[in-house]
Amino acid sequence: MKPELSPLQRRLCAALSALAVLHIAGGLALPLVMALMPEHLPVMPAGASFWAAVFGPTLASWGVLMLALVHHGLRLRQVWACDALLWALLVWAPLDAWLCWRAGFYAALAVDLIMLPCLLLPLLILRRGFSRA
Repeated sequence: MKPELSPLQRRLCAALSALAVLHIAGGLALPLVMALMPEHLPVMPAGASFWAAVFGPTLASWGVLMLALVHHGLRLRQVWACDALLWALLVWAPLDAWLCWRAGFYAALAVDLIMLPCLLLPLLILRRGFSRA
């Protein structure tokens, strides 16, 4: 049986759960905001609004998967759950940042650059602690 999570590990799991819920809520809200209140959004290049709206459900599904991995993997000190989330970040971040930059969607690029360390650092800390247990 694996030891219980330390207080730091519990806080990191709680923070990752909160970020997952934020992804779900933001992903579900994005298409609605774009449809109902377009005047409150930053100016986007032509065609980008369609892709931003499509991105919403993708973001929400990432949040659902992340929440499941936190609750059914990380809270049980499973290294594979850390690895899955780390690999997902390594696949997502460079490609998404590059696509946002190429499309001129700099607000999304800024969000990427803010979210990456917010997700990456807790996962690396947790993985290190799980590996030693």
